[in-house]
Amino acid sequence: MRIGIDCRTILNSKSSERAGVAHYSYYLLKHILEIDKNNEYILFLSHGQTLPKELFARNVKVVNFSKKIFPFIHSHYGVAQEIKNQHVDIYHSLSGILPLFFKGKSIITVADLSMYVNPQWFSPKKIFGDFFWRKILIPKSIKKANRIIAVSENTKKDILRFFPIQEKKILVIHNGLERENISDNKVKEVLEKFNLIGKKYFLFIGTVEPRKNIINIIKAFEEFLYTPHPSARGGHPLPQGEREKSEGEINKEEYFFVIAGGLGWKYEPMLDAIKNSTVNSQIKYIGYISAEEKISLLKNTLCFVWPSLYEGFGLPILEAMACGAPVITSNTSSIPEVAGNASIMIDPNDAQALSEAMARVAHNENEQKKLRLLGIERVNFPRTKVWEVFFHQNGRAYEILQIFLNIYF
Repeated sequence: MRIGIDCRTILNSKSSERAGVAHYSYYLLKHILEIDKNNEYILFLSHGQTLPKELFARNVKVVNFSKKIFPFIHSHYGVAQEIKNQHVDIYHSLSGILPLFFKGKSIITVADLSMYVNPQWFSPKKIFGDFFWRKILIPKSIKKANRIIAVSENTKKDILRFFPIQEKKILVIHNGLERENISDNKVKEVLEKFNLIGKKYFLFIGTVEPRKNIINIIKAFEEFLYTPHPSARGGHPLPQGEREKSEGEINKEEYFFVIAGGLGWKYEPMLDAIKNSTVNSQIKYIGYISAEEKISLLKNTLCFVWPSLYEGFGLPILEAMACGAPVITSNTSSIPEVAGNASIMIDPNDAQALSEAMARVAHNENEQKKLRLLGIERVNFPRTKVWEVFFHQNGRAYEILQIFLNIYF
């Protein structure tokens, strides 16, 4: 069987940076190629892209699409023609989109439907593009695909909510958790790089964009710093008139908030909020970080704070738990499905609730310990086959390989 996989999402314009769908695509493909040495894989890349060397194998053929002259024609006719030329039996689109002129057997993976659930997050400057995707491309892809993989039960519900398709066409396969170990020396090196040795810091990791709720994070952190330890004033915040204090007077213990992640669309208001914050000297925006840096920061954070407004899955929650970090996150979309009872969940629109949750973790060592243990248990205890697929990449790869076989035969 010749299986075609669209790998253009594995690498973005900076080639070394992977997040979201790119992260999903890379590790899924890596594990499928590790367990399947019989079928042939045709991996499609954009013009000029190079497949990471660790993904090369005897049963892998790399095909680069031709250079785009007319992007629209290329994306829907040129790509479909190249897939046909390679005599692909099944085509798997990891981005959830099929070329309009593609007519073969196919699987699509749908990460989320934020374009439908929260259309206000998308740029009004791209009216035609958004209309084309919302009204034509995504609906046709969902209708045309033989099977649809949803990364969470919540995403499956969203698909059924917006599209008139049979439920049996959708299979939920949660994102897997890829574990990486790093040395204590590397951890120390990372903490020194970001000047965090001996510091108490909250941590957010994710693309800087509206749905990540960074402005509310900053509001909550300000409130947290201006609210003394509960034993000092009963947990009541300082009056507004007393908030113009020097950095050293804000809180006897120095707390920082570290925000890590690449810049997404509409990032400017978030960077402005950091710059204009009354506690900006205690907020560190460090940009995109490597996998080693991410693990190092998670292992040493006081608490991982992730109050996203909407997620198709929410892999950073599991990554944080695997590193032993207490987690505060949202009670919306797929997040409760991922975090379960191993986190503190709050309304992401309520900055006060977030601030109180941060104080609850920061000022209570028993709470920290409890959340660390619950998180580690959640990612390490495969009680059922579903849990095994939920947290381990190989389980997910086997499931998807079985879908290929079912469609082909």
